[in-house]
Amino acid sequence: MHHVLENFSMWRICLSSERFTEKHLDFRILEAADKESRIAEITCDFWRKIEPKRSNDNEAKLNALSEEIDQLKVKIDKLLDVRDDLLEKKELKDKELAGSSEKDMLLQTKLMCWRRALENHAKDNQHANHKRIKHNTGANGSSAPLLGTNRQELATLKERNKALEYQRVVCISGRRDAATRDDDEVTEELPELIHGGRCCCSARPHRSFKI
Repeated sequence: MHHVLENFSMWRICLSSERFTEKHLDFRILEAADKESRIAEITCDFWRKIEPKRSNDNEAKLNALSEEIDQLKVKIDKLLDVRDDLLEKKELKDKELAGSSEKDMLLQTKLMCWRRALENHAKDNQHANHKRIKHNTGANGSSAPLLGTNRQELATLKERNKALEYQRVVCISGRRDAATRDDDEVTEELPELIHGGRCCCSARPHRSFKI
């Protein structure tokens, strides 16, 4: 286009001059047309060379992006599988914790009943021992020599008192790890030491406790 304008300006100069003829005009027109066609050919060649390269580059970029997208999809699928596994494990853990908490509450209730039963039985036994000691030593509390049977009975009662006190301390402090055992094991190991062999939390009889 620039060349066409340049030729047009030259034509104006030629037309204004006296030496300008029709042959000059034809020559200028042909020259301008030739230059314009050459420019068009050069432009077309340029775009023919550039366009395949651009299309190839774009296709390569698209292929690379497609591969990257596929890899990301695979990673996302793996992460989703891992998340599902973690959710299942979490649900199982929550169920286990709920069951263990209920079991702990039941065991704590039973331990409280056993502790109260042991305390009541220890108080009753201590009261009975005081009565026997008072009866054996006399109403005035004199320390008269006791018979052999009375001494043996008193020693036995003292030992029984110590054993009951130890059982009460063990039950309170929880040294038997009852919370980690089954209910049947705990029921078999810890007898209810109350009158008549019955527990305050149940009406069924249990084994008698022996020292």
